[in-house]
Amino acid sequence: MHTRHGQTPIPGPFPGTPLTLTSAGSLLCAFLSVLLLSGCAELATQQPANNGMQTQLQTMHRTLMRNHETVKQVSDTQDQQAQTLSTELAALTQQLSSLNEQVEQTCRNTVVRVPSASSTDCPTPNPKVVVNSNDKLVLGEIERVLLRDSQVSVQARMDTGASSSSLDAKSLEHFERDGADWVRFQLDDNSEDKTIERPVKRYVRVFQQADKEGSRRPVVELGIQLGNVRGTFEFTLADRSHLEHTMILGRNFLTDMAVVDVSQKFVQSK
Repeated sequence: MHTRHGQTPIPGPFPGTPLTLTSAGSLLCAFLSVLLLSGCAELATQQPANNGMQTQLQTMHRTLMRNHETVKQVSDTQDQQAQTLSTELAALTQQLSSLNEQVEQTCRNTVVRVPSASSTDCPTPNPKVVVNSNDKLVLGEIERVLLRDSQVSVQARMDTGASSSSLDAKSLEHFERDGADWVRFQLDDNSEDKTIERPVKRYVRVFQQADKEGSRRPVVELGIQLGNVRGTFEFTLADRSHLEHTMILGRNFLTDMAVVDVSQKFVQSK
């Protein structure tokens, strides 16, 4: 093997083949070049894959953002609808409360006072209820009641368990007047019967233990006076000749107006 002056022979990769420094440097450069080219090829191969994944991530992100915006819009719409419904419900509640107050005011008997016997003022025509004191009227179990139109005085029993008042009507007849239903009946006034005619307000069906199917009875308005109380009230008409008292005064007369003391009778003046 021949070497240049000053060069030290280096064993080559093959037996008997020496490798000089110059050859070694060239070989190293070639090896590094191969490694570099391999890395670039690998990077070039990975770059499209990374770009594809990034594109997918961006697409998913845009889809999520669109879905989020859609959900937000739906939620805002539902909130607005809920607020609108709440406002409408509050308005309906207020209207219902106002209607209840109007109904109570309409159904509540109007309280006025009966003028004294010495008063020259005319009484209010057809008042609903007249109270003679600042407190409720005290009534006994049995009181005398005057039917003002017919001037017939009858005995009435106070019945807090009855929702309506009733009156004994003998010889009850139904007839028509001016296209409306009317009734004609007799009232006993000290062995003398007086005939009374009234328009029918409505009909009710009354059930009793002896009458399982119930009976249809007319309801009329009658002006009465009890003590210092004067008003017009509804009465159910029926034949009560088998009962002791001609009239029953129920809760439509007693409620918010009178207190019944069952231990007494004829508390109010005749």
